[in-house]
Amino acid sequence: MKKVFALILLISITIPACFKKKCGTTTSKKTTYANKKNGQLFSEDAEEFVLEDDSNVNVFESDNSGSDDEISLDSLQERPQERGKTIQFDYNSSKIRPEQKAKINENSKLVKDKLRNNKNSKVVCKGHSCKIAKNKEYNYTLSQERAHRIAKNYENAGVPANQVKAVGFGDSNRVTDAEGIEGQAPNRRVETEILSD
Repeated sequence: MKKVFALILLISITIPACFKKKCGTTTSKKTTYANKKNGQLFSEDAEEFVLEDDSNVNVFESDNSGSDDEISLDSLQERPQERGKTIQFDYNSSKIRPEQKAKINENSKLVKDKLRNNKNSKVVCKGHSCKIAKNKEYNYTLSQERAHRIAKNYENAGVPANQVKAVGFGDSNRVTDAEGIEGQAPNRRVETEILSD
């Protein structure tokens, strides 16, 4: 009888707890990594989340939700696109290499010209990382930081901030599956896309 009572008590405690967990809730965890190259320590805050159905999710959600100028994930495939030059990054770094600055300047001019001719255009900086990673969260964070740095360069060159979005894709859109740090170099990049109406 005591076993039955204990089982009922256990079930009555765990079942309500299962229903209280909501989709999309986040918990933050802090992870510290060591950079083997120069011995630096850095930490990152990564959020864990659960999505039941992401078909209606707008990854470009902005502060003025419901406005007509938002970019949805579907519109990336539907809208005509023009690409700028691809910006490459070093392994485990979001620092812009000096030899890549000329490409950024070219892209800035291209972006400003296109936006001047079409005020409804948007610029998307798509950050990517290679498959060599400490974990998926780290790769995502690194790709987001790369995209953000390029977007900031465009803004500093005169591109309106409300027309630039930075999106990190982690290692999900690799251009090569070659092995090793050098073999994975093409994956460490930011691509610039101009979306026109």
